Amino acid sequence: MTSVRIGAGARKGLSIPLPKKLKIRPTLGRVREALFDILSTKIDGSTFLDLYAGTGSIGLEAHSRGASTVIFVEQNRKTSALLKRNVERYCESMPPTQRSAIHLYTLDVKAYLTRTRHYTKPADIIFADPPYDTSVLHILMAHITRGDWLQPNGLLVLEHHSKHLMEDTCGIFSKTSTYRYGDSALSIYESSSIPSTVSS
Repeated sequence: MTSVRIGAGARKGLSIPLPKKLKIRPTLGRVREALFDILSTKIDGSTFLDLYAGTGSIGLEAHSRGASTVIFVEQNRKTSALLKRNVERYCESMPPTQRSAIHLYTLDVKAYLTRTRHYTKPADIIFADPPYDTSVLHILMAHITRGDWLQPNGLLVLEHHSKHLMEDTCGIFSKTSTYRYGDSALSIYESSSIPSTVSS
């Protein structure tokens, strides 16, 4: 079994297991480090939504670095069970108020985005690491737009294959930058309250 470690914040150094038998494609260490360098001024006090959460390494890192609320969404039941154990381990010795700010949904992302919006406030940051399939990314962005899931000027961060060229605009989203790391890439989108035309 391999593992990753939380790189900074209140739980720096905590190990998060990555069992080889589960079909998980974790965010690479250098990509994770770059992600939090990009988000460094946005994390503190934020509501952070981690879609396709896997082991939870991204959302737990966000909480360690100061996110006030973290929401995980993971469809696979075995992976979600592992994520639950990781959250429980992360929360050891934490006061109840901090534990109650971490939520886990074992749901398909589409189902989560269409069923639960009225239960939670819009996020400040959404991180999504779906299967490396451009059609999934476009459907995801459409659901986030329709559900009003992001605060105005909130950030949507998509991890995708570096060969995929993401649109500059899509609905309420305008791309601010793309960073490439080998086969992986991070595209950063900022939300507005006024829909823009999807680029071709």
